[in-house]
Amino acid sequence: MGAPTDPDHALADILRRQHGLISRSQALSIGFNENQIRYRLSRKLWLQVDYRVYRHHLISPSWHAKVLAPCLSLGAVASHRTAAALWELDGFARGRPEILLPKHAGKQRDGIRIHETTLFAERQTTMRMGIPTTGIERTLIDLAKVVPPAKLRQAVDSARLQELVDWPGIGRSFSTHARRGRDGIASMRLYLEDHLGEESIPLSDWSRLVADLLIDAGLPAPELEYTVVGPGYRYVVDLAYPDLRVGIELDSVTWHLNRQSFHGDRRRLNRLQDLGWSMRLFTWEDYSRRPADLVASVRTACRQQRAA
Repeated sequence: MGAPTDPDHALADILRRQHGLISRSQALSIGFNENQIRYRLSRKLWLQVDYRVYRHHLISPSWHAKVLAPCLSLGAVASHRTAAALWELDGFARGRPEILLPKHAGKQRDGIRIHETTLFAERQTTMRMGIPTTGIERTLIDLAKVVPPAKLRQAVDSARLQELVDWPGIGRSFSTHARRGRDGIASMRLYLEDHLGEESIPLSDWSRLVADLLIDAGLPAPELEYTVVGPGYRYVVDLAYPDLRVGIELDSVTWHLNRQSFHGDRRRLNRLQDLGWSMRLFTWEDYSRRPADLVASVRTACRQQRAA
């Protein structure tokens, strides 16, 4: 049997990690009893900063502690512009703390901006500087609701530059929240529509997003960049169900003009259809605004090819 835990040693570790804060439940868990907690409060060795959350009197108050205190008290997470500051995204300073709680939590805190959501389970909580914080993709979606487009662009560009996120991650988070009517989706959609045609974004990233959408809808996983080879030709199809000869092309002027000429692309599609392939062409707008129609079109093509 191991030696009993030293409460003061464990306390020092918690205070170091939590910007001088400890919650009542944490204090009890490391061996303090109610009388010891009350004694420290009465002697002002511990100062109450939120409901059942205390700061050690030797540690000065800080912005990080102000953010963390309601998180410890309410089970909240840092979110929106505060999360952006904790992720160290360009243009976001340590302003008024913002936290996220489940919808109808009904909690208020002076000097704290509280956001409520029905998608609290999608918060992707991670620890940033000792503070529970929304994951980077969720942070970007939340920012789309509260900052102007130029600020959102700055945040996404900063996250990408730091390699905190990639296009598939942003796209998957966007798709999840868009299907559930999340606030801020219109702003994020505009951003993605402006940028998902850039040369710097690999076509394979968009292909994976569409593949994920089809799989989530119950269709088999398509093959990515499937090659159709025959006498005198070699064609690459963005996504394909080879056994059914169903092909899916993701149409972008930038991507397709860089891969081959516009007219050559169309000749390739015609030849594939002559070879018995059922081809479906989609744009980013089809994916972001009409995902159900995209899935239905692919499902119909598979059904028709299976019956042929």
